[in-house]
Amino acid sequence: HPRPAPVAASYVAGDPLAPSVVKEAADLFSDLFSLRFLHFYQVPKVKFAMHFIFHLLYVGLLAYSLMFNSTEEPAAVTRHTRSAWSPWMRHSAQLEHITSAEMLFFVWTVALTMGELNEFTSLGLGGTLKLLANFWKVMDLLNGVIVIIIMILRLYCWGGLDSTVLHTTCDEVTVVLPRTLYALTSILICMRVMPYLRYYKSVGVLTIVLGSMMKDVKLFFIILMIVSGGFAMAFAILIPGHMNSPWYFILSSSPFWKPFWGVFGDFDLDDYEEYLAHEMPTRTVVPLLLWIYMFFATIVLVNLLIAQMSETFNQVNTKGAPSPNRMCVG
Repeated sequence: HPRPAPVAASYVAGDPLAPSVVKEAADLFSDLFSLRFLHFYQVPKVKFAMHFIFHLLYVGLLAYSLMFNSTEEPAAVTRHTRSAWSPWMRHSAQLEHITSAEMLFFVWTVALTMGELNEFTSLGLGGTLKLLANFWKVMDLLNGVIVIIIMILRLYCWGGLDSTVLHTTCDEVTVVLPRTLYALTSILICMRVMPYLRYYKSVGVLTIVLGSMMKDVKLFFIILMIVSGGFAMAFAILIPGHMNSPWYFILSSSPFWKPFWGVFGDFDLDDYEEYLAHEMPTRTVVPLLLWIYMFFATIVLVNLLIAQMSETFNQVNTKGAPSPNRMCVG
């Protein structure tokens, strides 16, 4: 027996007097049965819009599952004292059982990561190396790896969806680590919005200029690390009594890390003077070294970076930035 949609389509095609409504209905049925409507989603602008919308939903899902997901409140919390934030942020201060929204986020991320890996493996060695040179592709893979680690730790420690029993072998590190990794992945997926904004020329030109300035920042960072590293060791040797934080407390308030905060203008000379008292010649050397470092780092180096960034900005504008709305949407 013939299928009804093609018959209707052939009848209408041979009858120029057929009503327009019948023609539209026949076209609609023909598109549905032939799946021709799916070609609409292969249009580059449509693909771009779909990718952008779903990425925003992906970001929203993470924010909802961590910060806004309403789970069972303690009995003492009433409707008038209830906050918009998730209960774990206000009561236990630790991630608790896995919610349905969080599990959906895990599944979504695994699917995205598998798609990225399939793209890498299908292009061979040369194509893989070319993709690895793409900063945003590497960021996607890094985000996938981080979320998979979070998923493994969460499933192992809590046993599954909506489980309220913590695994006995989980210690403080394995319970706290997912929260730390969630903080990192939230930064990554929010930064991933930037390539989509390149579609808009006014924003796209700024992102291109920003990418060009990263070369200047790398050179500045190398010089800053060399200078700050030398002064950091000097302050740690001169003020050993304040070196009371473990070595892995990176960027703490110990004298070793003071130069790295000093580049932002953060220093406490009074604290050092109180510790050193009248110890000579250290009492004279420490303020002098601090003054030399602050002058060189905050005045010389920072202004050198500003000048170099201004030169880069002028060069990009003079040569003409490449079209910001050319981007891969596949």
